[in-house]
Amino acid sequence: MPAGALLQMVTTRDISRHGARLEGIEREFTPGEIISLSYRNNKARFQVSWMGDARTNRAGEMGVQIIAPCEVHLGCRNFTPGNDRYVCC
Repeated sequence: MPAGALLQMVTTRDISRHGARLEGIEREFTPGEIISLSYRNNKARFQVSWMGDARTNRAGEMGVQIIAPCEVHLGCRNFTPGNDRYVCC
């Protein structure tokens, strides 16, 4: 794992071919930041779209957009909501 990288289990709330809404995020990310998500043995890069404000019911949530087509990397057809690992690049 690269120096300064964060490995964390998160919950996928919504998933599509274009992105996802994650919850259980423990640190602040900046919109535009690139992260990697791993699901089973597959990995894909995403760009952070938004972070939930700590003063709202979206605290700990993050929206991400896939950088490459989802079906190539994560097999979205078999991707079900649940706990997933992500690591910030």
